[in-house]
Amino acid sequence: MRVSLEVSYPKDRKQERQALALLCDCFPRLKRSYFLNRIFLDPRYEKRNSLILIKGGSIISYLHMFKRDIWHKGKRMKFVGLGEICTSGQCRGRGYASLLIREAVRRCESSIISLFTKTPGYYRRFGFSLIKRKKVLIKKQAWLPVSLPGMRLRRFSYRLDIAQAAKLHRSFFSGLSGFALRNKLDWLSQLKYFNEEKSLFLVLIAQGKMLAYIRCKRLRQAPERSVEIVEYACANSGIDCLPYFISHLFSSCGFEEVIFSKVYSGGGKSGLRGNERI
Repeated sequence: MRVSLEVSYPKDRKQERQALALLCDCFPRLKRSYFLNRIFLDPRYEKRNSLILIKGGSIISYLHMFKRDIWHKGKRMKFVGLGEICTSGQCRGRGYASLLIREAVRRCESSIISLFTKTPGYYRRFGFSLIKRKKVLIKKQAWLPVSLPGMRLRRFSYRLDIAQAAKLHRSFFSGLSGFALRNKLDWLSQLKYFNEEKSLFLVLIAQGKMLAYIRCKRLRQAPERSVEIVEYACANSGIDCLPYFISHLFSSCGFEEVIFSKVYSGGGKSGLRGNERI
């Protein structure tokens, strides 16, 4: 007897729990709280943004659509990021995830749909094209220390810094192509699930005002003690603060390599010294 397939969305708490269980089973290295905060407890969560594939009364495949506003070529546009794409282990290799991806692309009213993947060839069949992210790699031995007199660098404190960080984020990323704008609720949600260490979320203060911040993550699989700057924002004050943060990561945190996206390097005008790799 042929079992029918149904593409739907989680219509009640029971189906949400089933979807959460599937995510935890498919991504065993990630904690249950990660998916709760990233998806189901996100202030912007809507059931219709999650797609599920039901077979024989059970959820066998899942996909979530993260809908945001971004700036692209000077215009505010709708953006959809596809994530948490997974299929139950015993059902893989049968095209079930492909059904959800095609349905997500069909439903998206946005002209910009994106995802991060280590298997880009798989997604070409759905019309996706590969965009390589250029990154800058700087080694400690090739770095000249930088200091900024009168500045104080410390860890981020949600109570003290969230208002200034949110304002700085919007002013820095508004108009910068491809970046989603984040409100305070987004900040709270991100800080709950984002895999970052509190000691590596740093802010630069001068006269009680935040000049810049960085958010970093350790690269535990790297052969050397490496850290990646996953986000950097700076006030429009004519001061490039990124070299100061990099000096701190080398001298005070003990890292041997610092990696960051080329978009933060100011088009090569920031005085950064190092090698580049993609």
